[in-house]
Amino acid sequence: AISESDRAIKLLENLMSLTKFDSGSIKLNKECFDINELIRIVIIDKLNDIEAKNISVETDFAQERMFVTADKGFIKQVLCNLTDNAIKYNTEGGKIKFATSQASQKTVISISDTGIGISKEALPHIWDRFYQANSSSGESYKGHGLGLCIVKEIIKVHGQTISVNSAANAGTSFTF
Repeated sequence: AISESDRAIKLLENLMSLTKFDSGSIKLNKECFDINELIRIVIIDKLNDIEAKNISVETDFAQERMFVTADKGFIKQVLCNLTDNAIKYNTEGGKIKFATSQASQKTVISISDTGIGISKEALPHIWDRFYQANSSSGESYKGHGLGLCIVKEIIKVHGQTISVNSAANAGTSFTF
């Protein structure tokens, strides 16, 4: 369990990151790395949370090794935030699928889950700061509503886009 002081520190760190994005003072430290390996590392890092909900993980990598040039730390943060959401909003015994492929000289990464999904009404707002959709089940989820906002800013500063495909009770898929 995260203590209230840890949650406050995390909130402050996230707000500081967003301020840097807003001011344009973010500096990317681009390097060439294997995105599939980074995804494997994130899965291992999140294994306790994955196993706690009895979630199965599937990987579908078009190639064994897939190299990208990006800021590895920021891309890891994107993968962690999306994986955290896929775990948090998944059902007991659900599934998370990580996929990489090539399209038009770019690497495409997707993270899909079999969770509660996002309603049509909530979908346009998920990128907004502090937005948290109400769960249709009435279940409470801890968070500050900044994770997806930060994800979008990181992808944007890389000159790329992120999309989401979801429906209530039908899971969610993020692609970037």
